[in-house]
Amino acid sequence: MMPFLRKTRKQLADHNQFLKYSRYAIGEIILVVVGILIALQINNWNEDSKTNLLEQNYLESIRKELDLNIRTALFQNTFNDFQIKNGEIMLDCLDNDYPKNQTEFAIAITHVGYQNTPNYIKNVWYELYATGNIAIIKNKRIKNDLIELYMNMDDVVFHEKQEWSKYNFGYRRLVGDILPAKVRIEFSQNLSPVLYSGGSISLDNYEELIQNLMKIDGLSGYLADIIGTRKVSTLYMTKQIKLMREIIILIDEELK
Repeated sequence: MMPFLRKTRKQLADHNQFLKYSRYAIGEIILVVVGILIALQINNWNEDSKTNLLEQNYLESIRKELDLNIRTALFQNTFNDFQIKNGEIMLDCLDNDYPKNQTEFAIAITHVGYQNTPNYIKNVWYELYATGNIAIIKNKRIKNDLIELYMNMDDVVFHEKQEWSKYNFGYRRLVGDILPAKVRIEFSQNLSPVLYSGGSISLDNYEELIQNLMKIDGLSGYLADIIGTRKVSTLYMTKQIKLMREIIILIDEELK
């Protein structure tokens, strides 16, 4: 096309047909401009396609990460429930309501000293935030909910490590030697943060052991703090689970 226009332009110039030459020259310019605009449009379309694909990949990865973190939060709630139950067994004991099941009582003594911090997975979120790619997520609600969610996650992990764990460690210092060594070994092998999988426990001098517990200064205060923090943790976890499930619904709708 271009060689033809140049040949025509030369012929017109040779014959001194200025008006016709000008029209052809303008036409040539228009063709060049149109070509550039089309090239830019194609480039923009390609860039948009790449951005949309990257956004879709991030959303799919975030969704998988949220599924794993929901399991983490559910596990934490199970731990919280188990520790609240064991803490209440210990408080009842201090109020002279002796537990009849020695195995449950021994579990309670040990488990109240346990501390569990939710191990959230945040790899995709950290990459999104660090690279600034969070800007490619077009759905503002998804973006804002993710920011709120991961801030809440950081908050609860901070409290678990910096504040709440102190109550468990303090309790542990008070009652660490109450149970016989063989029982403590049994629990080290069979007592997880959420379950005891061992056999029955029989405690020698059971009533004496309880009397020794009742003589420990500050024990009831630690128990009250531990039960309280587990209930607060459950509120955190329940809120996070709800928000994560809502975000997953939004992502699924966005990926349709």
